Amino acid sequence: MEERSTRGTPSSHGLRVTGGTDEYLQQVLRRCPALLRPYRPHALSFSGYASSGVAAVRGAVAPAWLLHSTETPVVLSDGGTVSLDWWPFHGDSARPVVALLLPGLGSSSRSIYIRMAMDRFSKAGLRPVALNYRGVEHLEPTSQRLAAADAWRDLPEVLRAVKDAHPGSVVVAVGYSMGGVILARYLGESGIDCGISAAVTVSAPLDYQEHHRKLLGQKKLSFVLSLPLKAWFLSKRHEFRRHLPNFRLADALRSGSLHGLIEAVLCESNGYASAEEYFRINDPTPLLQRVACPMLVITATDDPIVGPDITPYAAIRGNNRILLAETDKGGHLGWGGLSTRWGPTLSASWADLVAAQFLSAAASFGGESSEAHLSRLSSDGSCLLQSLPMSRL
Repeated sequence: MEERSTRGTPSSHGLRVTGGTDEYLQQVLRRCPALLRPYRPHALSFSGYASSGVAAVRGAVAPAWLLHSTETPVVLSDGGTVSLDWWPFHGDSARPVVALLLPGLGSSSRSIYIRMAMDRFSKAGLRPVALNYRGVEHLEPTSQRLAAADAWRDLPEVLRAVKDAHPGSVVVAVGYSMGGVILARYLGESGIDCGISAAVTVSAPLDYQEHHRKLLGQKKLSFVLSLPLKAWFLSKRHEFRRHLPNFRLADALRSGSLHGLIEAVLCESNGYASAEEYFRINDPTPLLQRVACPMLVITATDDPIVGPDITPYAAIRGNNRILLAETDKGGHLGWGGLSTRWGPTLSASWADLVAAQFLSAAASFGGESSEAHLSRLSSDGSCLLQSLPMSRL
């Protein structure tokens, strides 16, 4: 698809859709009306910080009356425990399209924005299920490893659990912020064998090493991002000490940055020599060329956490199966502005609408499903993916 404008430049439409030159992906795009018309943000979304502030409110834990889903634990091979939170589904159960949601840092399936997304995906005919990482909020830690960007290592077992729950189902996925990093890293690692038919990342800092460098220079932002982790460590301190004998809560709470917090806790728990190594190993950008399923990257140029400097434009252009949707306004996980009869709203998320349309279209378009498309790629001897190097990790 021809680029409508250059990166980071304002657009009269408020939206730029670039990349994704794969013929199948272009057909999918034509089934996504929200990507074919201008994006009109809410009037209160006048800056990335304002939009991100609204998103932060939606990151709170949902009230009890919204928690009407079914959560099932998944015990992993190393003794760790995650869970799958299944949203009520009333669609066609013959061969459901399961939408796996990966929350962001400090979030879970009980976060308001995840509940809102699952509700929207359900109304689009998808079968939503959200992954709760190791030890988040209501889950008890049962192993040394903690929830972090390296949760992509758990996805093979998670996907097997999803398939066991719904044999023969098609699986699509969407990752929010850190969840998008996890999803993209897994897709790059697995290539054609990913078991996911289509994917969306929302506000994901895909250039994870550049994200690390940016945080080192923005101490206030790094401190703010460390606060949810500090609250987590404080609430789980007794459980953490059982699995991490050297865990020192005082060191974690004294840390003034996300970098320092990773050095103080995650390096020991998850086996990294330094924070720099953590960001390097979990960086999806070097492996984006190996992503085989249709993938949509949604980002905003006014995102104070991600933004144009953390978006790997060259790597996205290098894979014709990746489509980039970039708005001028939206902030981090914001995008209030979905039009209703009363005008744009702050509660609904334009990004969730786009993700629902994209995943629904990609899961089954015309006579060829995304699964069949991946199978055809795999059997094509000239397929570029067969010549790409595998990760050594």
